[in-house]
Parts: sequence; C-alpha cells; structure tokens
Amino acid sequence: MPKEVSIKNNKYGLVSLVLGIFSVLFSLFVIPSIILGIISIIFAILQFRKGKSKMAIAGIILSIIGIALSVYLIMLLAKAVSMYTGIIACQKDPSSVACNNAIETLSSKISPELANCIKTPNTPECQEMLAQLQTQYTQTS
Repeated sequence: MPKEVSIKNNKYGLVSLVLGIFSVLFSLFVIPSIILGIISIIFAILQFRKGKSKMAIAGIILSIIGIALSVYLIMLLAKAVSMYTGIIACQKDPSSVACNNAIETLSSKISPELANCIKTPNTPECQEMLAQLQTQYTQTS
C-alpha cells in the first residue's frame, strides 16, 4: 500500500481538488463542468502514481459529483425540449405522435383534462378551466 505523500509532493492532488471544486461550482454550465471534472480526474490519477493522496481522492469525488450534476441537467433540458416540441407539434397536428407523447407525460403531472387542452385550447371547457386557473393564480399572488 502506497504511503501518503508529503504536501510538497502533492501538487497534482491539490490541482485535482481545486478543479473538482470548480467542477461542482460550474455544474450549471454543463460543458465547462464536464471538462474541469475530466481534467481533475486526470490530475488525481497522476497524483496516485506518485503516492496516496487524500486531496486527489477528494478531487475525484468532487469531479464525479460535478459531472453527475451536469449530466442530470442535460437530461432535464432534453426532457424540457422534448415536451416543448410535443406542445408545438400539437398546434400543427393534434394527432401527431409527439403531441400524444406530450399529453401523456403532462397527464401524469396535471389533470388529464387540462393536458388535453393542449390539443384543443379553444373549446369552451378548456377556456373555462384556464379562466379558473387564472383566477386561482391571481388570488394566491
């Protein structure tokens, strides 16, 4: 088992730690976070070749957290874009697959009747529901 290296020989571990911290801090900015995380992992590996380092371990952990947060944000963004595309598709062709997928997804989050208003927003039932929602919203704000 390798010994813990001295602070003087722990430069790569320190760089890994700092880049790992930045990876987490910049996780809202997906690309920089992933790049910083990968570079941090590389520096941690370089440090492990010199010897065991707690800073390098912390850098790897923080890098993995930063990369995971960025990937999660990418997935959320992809889902939002998919939903938006489905809603736009409903305006063009209410019988399209994208429209039906969007309504199916929304039905699990809101009432199915309100989700169906995406297809036919001008029906009296939908207008009444939207008016009720608007009244509730203005009363709570």
